[in-house]
Amino acid sequence: MKNILITGCGSGLGKVLSENKSHNIFPHFRSIENPPDNSIVGDLRDINVLNALTKFITDNNIDVFINNVGIYLNGPITEVSDDELINVINVNLTSSILLLKRVYSYFKEKNEGLIININSLAGKTPAANESVYCASKFGAVGFSKCMADELRRFGIKVTLFYFGGIDSPFWDNVSLKVDRGKMLTPETAANAIIFALSAVS
Repeated sequence: MKNILITGCGSGLGKVLSENKSHNIFPHFRSIENPPDNSIVGDLRDINVLNALTKFITDNNIDVFINNVGIYLNGPITEVSDDELINVINVNLTSSILLLKRVYSYFKEKNEGLIININSLAGKTPAANESVYCASKFGAVGFSKCMADELRRFGIKVTLFYFGGIDSPFWDNVSLKVDRGKMLTPETAANAIIFALSAVS
């Protein structure tokens, strides 16, 4: 069994992954009223939370890190506020890089580990009215691929998942009209990730 830390477990894919019983799961929540004993809670944009997570990773001998945090933004760039733009880049890219920097250091000392980054088709295919979201996802892909090249010689693997839409509360506050009935279920996406663990770990 692997010790797996998963970020963004409050709902959707992260929640389903956190309920897996075939591994030792350590979930992260941005906020939760009654957190499980094996969890870490806090906003990953907060440097204090990032530093606390570094100790959490070490204390729990994490083998696999699944980076699942992300937010969506849709709209013409001229209609996106500066605050919305900065927030999407901070959540989807900047905080992920700061977090993965810490995971990188830990796995490098350990000389093994697996990093799984949950990305999006928006990280490969641009789309109208998704410029900021795509920019954050393209950036995360570039960083992940560079990190994979750096870490390979230390026996550390980096894997990217490019899912399309997953039916989850992610879409509850999105004004864009989407057919959630045609989306992947969180269970299907989670099963694909768990299955892949045996192939890449």
